[in-house]
Amino acid sequence: MRRSSGFSLLELLAVMALMIILLSIALTSSLDWGRSKALRGAVRGTISRLGLARQMAVTHHTTAIFVYGNDTSVTPSRGYHYIATNETDALVSNTNFLPKGMAYTNNIPLMLEFRADGTGAGESSEWPGGYRDLVICEPTRTNGENCLWATVRVARVTGTARVIE
Repeated sequence: MRRSSGFSLLELLAVMALMIILLSIALTSSLDWGRSKALRGAVRGTISRLGLARQMAVTHHTTAIFVYGNDTSVTPSRGYHYIATNETDALVSNTNFLPKGMAYTNNIPLMLEFRADGTGAGESSEWPGGYRDLVICEPTRTNGENCLWATVRVARVTGTARVIE
């Protein structure tokens, strides 16, 4: 009986199956990494615009308004925000959109006001616990009900924004 060197068909199929399993695990984790990166970018953009609104209020000694909501005319809805001044209701910044598919959790446009001293304006009921939370949601691909989310918390006393876990 002659022995040939090499691998049998069964051994090659087993190795290929193992490679496919490892590749699918790596691909899934890299897709989730990319999605969380987009969410972090949306959070950074929101915090940056909140800081700009606060800065505009302090610099121009007026009230600046950060308006945020969702554009429901597109599917899936997409979050947006812009800054206006209270005196003339003039737009200070362009309307900025969150990355495609990401939205704020509020269904109607909401406003966050900053006074000339940089603190948050409005009734105490609008600032439960002295904070205001903006929640950004990115629906998962499996179903639109679950989502990856991040919360940006704005302190009323200082007007500063940060991410909370």
